[in-house]
Amino acid sequence: MKLRSWAIGRLEQGSEYLQTLEATLAQLEGLWEDLLHNPRFRLALAESPHAPPALLEWLAEDEEQEVRLAVARNPATPTQALMALTASWAGRLAVACNHCTPSQVLEILAGDGDPDIRQALAANPNTPVSVLVRLTRDPERAVRRKVALNPNTPPRLLIWLAQQADPGLYPALLHNSNTPKEALDTLIEADPFLVEQVGCHPNFQPLLRKAKAYLRERVGKLNLDCPVCQSTQGQIYGSRRAS
Repeated sequence: MKLRSWAIGRLEQGSEYLQTLEATLAQLEGLWEDLLHNPRFRLALAESPHAPPALLEWLAEDEEQEVRLAVARNPATPTQALMALTASWAGRLAVACNHCTPSQVLEILAGDGDPDIRQALAANPNTPVSVLVRLTRDPERAVRRKVALNPNTPPRLLIWLAQQADPGLYPALLHNSNTPKEALDTLIEADPFLVEQVGCHPNFQPLLRKAKAYLRERVGKLNLDCPVCQSTQGQIYGSRRAS
C-alpha cells in the first residue's frame, strides 16, 4: 500500500510539473510572437550570422525592405533565399556585395544590365574568375576599375588590363598589391611619368634598374616622402659619384 501511495503521489507531481511546463511554453510562444511583430527584432535576427537557415528563408520574405536586405547581406543566408532576394534591384545589389554569395548566384548576376550591380560583382573577392574575365571587357570603365582593384583578380587579367592603355585604370592597378611586375612594366612604358608611383608598389624591386633610368631621363624630381623613392635617389646619386 505504501508503494502504491508513493507511486500515485509521484504521478500527481509529474502531472503538475507537465501542466506548469505547458503553461510556461505557451507564455514563451506568445512572447516570441510578440517579438516577431517588432521590425527591429526581426532586423536583429536577419543580421545575425548564427540565425538558422530556415529562419533566414522566412525573413527573406519580410514586409520590411530593411530586413530583407539584411538577409541578403548575411553570410549564413541559404542559396535559395539569396536567389529569391534578387527579384529587386536593392536585393541584387546586396547579394552581389555579399562575400559569401555562392559563385553560381554571382554568375547569374554577371549579366545584369545595371552597372552598379556589375561594379559590386567586380569588387567581390568571391566572384569567380570566369565572371571577372567577362567584366574586364565591360563597357563601363568603373566596372573594369573594380576588377583592377579586386585582390583576387588573377595576374594575367591585371596584365591584360594594363595593356589596354586606359589611363583611368592606372590608379587601380597601382593600388592593387597583387599587380605583377609585367603589368607595372607596361604602365611605365605607356606613361613614363608613372615611375614615381610605381616606385611605391611592393612589386617595384624587380623593375628597379629600368625605373632608375626613367628617373634620370624623364622625372628628375623625386617624392622625398616616399621611402622607396628615397632609397632609389640614394642609389642613383651613389652610382653617379662612383662614376
